[in-house]
Amino acid sequence: MRIIDIKIDNWRNFNNVRIEAPEDATLICLVGENGTGKSNILELISAVAHRLGVSPGVEIPRGDPFGEPHSFSVSIRFNETIESLLDEQQAQQFIQNGITWGGVLTVTSVRDEQGHNSKQLLAQGGGDEGQRINLASRLIQKLNERKHTHYLSLDADRAYPPIQIRPQEYASALSEDWETPQKKKHRAFAPTRTMYEEWVKYFLAKETQDATKLQQAMRRAKREGQPQPEFVDGFDPYKQAVQEVLPHLNFVGVDTTHKTLVFDSSGLELKFTNLSGGEREISFIIGQIERFQLQQGILLIDKPELHLNPDLLRNWVAYLRDTVEDGQVWISTHSLEAVETAGPSSTFVLERTQDTRIVENIRPLIDSPVLTVLSAAVGSPAFSLSNLKFVFIEGDRQGREKERFYSLYGDSRFVRFIEGGGCEEVMKKLSAVRELAAEADEQLFVGGIIDADFRTQEIIDELQSRTPVFVLSCHEIENIYLHPEALEVVRNRAGIQEEVQEITKRVADRFAGTWVLQRTILLTQLEIESKRALNQPAAQDWNTIDGDVDQFLDNLCAASGLQDDDLNTFRQDVTSSVEVYRAVRETNELWKKCLGKQTLGVIFQDFGISSVESLQNNIARIWGNGEANLPDELVALRDYINSIE
Repeated sequence: MRIIDIKIDNWRNFNNVRIEAPEDATLICLVGENGTGKSNILELISAVAHRLGVSPGVEIPRGDPFGEPHSFSVSIRFNETIESLLDEQQAQQFIQNGITWGGVLTVTSVRDEQGHNSKQLLAQGGGDEGQRINLASRLIQKLNERKHTHYLSLDADRAYPPIQIRPQEYASALSEDWETPQKKKHRAFAPTRTMYEEWVKYFLAKETQDATKLQQAMRRAKREGQPQPEFVDGFDPYKQAVQEVLPHLNFVGVDTTHKTLVFDSSGLELKFTNLSGGEREISFIIGQIERFQLQQGILLIDKPELHLNPDLLRNWVAYLRDTVEDGQVWISTHSLEAVETAGPSSTFVLERTQDTRIVENIRPLIDSPVLTVLSAAVGSPAFSLSNLKFVFIEGDRQGREKERFYSLYGDSRFVRFIEGGGCEEVMKKLSAVRELAAEADEQLFVGGIIDADFRTQEIIDELQSRTPVFVLSCHEIENIYLHPEALEVVRNRAGIQEEVQEITKRVADRFAGTWVLQRTILLTQLEIESKRALNQPAAQDWNTIDGDVDQFLDNLCAASGLQDDDLNTFRQDVTSSVEVYRAVRETNELWKKCLGKQTLGVIFQDFGISSVESLQNNIARIWGNGEANLPDELVALRDYINSIE
């Protein structure tokens, strides 16, 4: 069975939206910003599954959608016929009356603010509508009577703390028959927290019950002179399933003394609660799939990426997709890896308007090539094209540049900063996205920001002639936090006597050699094979360099690997950079032109502050309180972002 259509005229934060799932899709991804209602869609499916006989109950923390004001319809396709579901006499009666059924059941429901209800259950097909309504009722009754589980839902409230099982609870668990289809079916819709506790009890009880049965069979065989029965591990399918996703993790068994599951992780035996977050997550969810034996039906998982790293996630989602032999898996996610596994035609993006916060657009990712490109760039599909500005910046995902840009801009609601790599990579990505948006005739707010570094105005003009990027008017984004007026407030609060300019100079001087090297490499026209070899001789402070400039030059030249005229040119370029630094360090613009990242990473200590982040927060508050004027460099940055069209 598969969900093929969800239409919501109005309900919760949705207005006039529709999801038409591809008929052959076994995995459906719902993506969008936080608060767009991805989990709401899963809750609606849960409620509809109950009304259509797929699930014997519904238990949703936020309440049953049918009990709220709404207008929606949901259709599910079953791989069944009238003859296979109904008794022969009932089936023939409908067929003789000219009723045909294509396998689709639809629930349409309306409830107004006054609580007036209107609900219709309809079997889609040919013939009289009243007869097809009657047919739907009969079909749902038969689906309800089925013993096996065809629906399983796992909400995002998943945590795995140690469970204290009291003796009376253990005794009660031992007396239950956990393997009956009815028992499984009637617990597959429970909240995940409840499911977790029941799962541990299930393992404990099954281990003891199976051991008792085996011992009884062995006694009987001995008494009757028969061969001893062979041990069959009832948890072997679970063990194999876990190892399919986590090859290093081996399910050992159940510790009935400490009331827990035991695993072998790369040779080390661990209790379930001592596994890593990802190991617990996967072991638990696989445990539910194995326990409920869901092979034909609908599996709902809210945020399958919880506790998992990206490398593992892609294989994990693919495993989930393939567990249901004849059915469909629906997930809500922020994970690009999950989206890539589902594919763009089976991924639906929820977009809301910023003024009303209402979701008025749900579209498949395949209909938005620009969004696909940006998804790959940002590493997450959780955004909306129509309401956000996307700004490529220099840096990688391991750096802190993105956080600094958010802090300096001051409003993260409408902007997404995307680390794009180096300068050339930022420009290429910006250009590609702009061109794609133009070809797709899609409105897109996108820009790019690069560091000034040591670029001359001529170089900056050439870059901007190729791609309309914004070039910072300081060395890099960290330099803005070195603004003297804000640091003066910090200095006064700390009661420090040394002047801000002198503190900045003293700290910046520690990285003078690196400054000289970086400027030389950027501006020189020479090809240097091993630039890394220059790092160690360049790691000199200004006092050392100024004390013996020739020795500094000799060391760099020796490490450069250059010969003859190239070596002479390189020496001249390094000499020029040394003299430029000598001049810059005596100006009021040192704070803008020094190595911002390195200087900021040290200078906080000179102001008696515990960390870089604390210094940044202090300065942000100073600007916010009006204790210091905003730097012109920051004003220009904000103006650029605000002007992106």
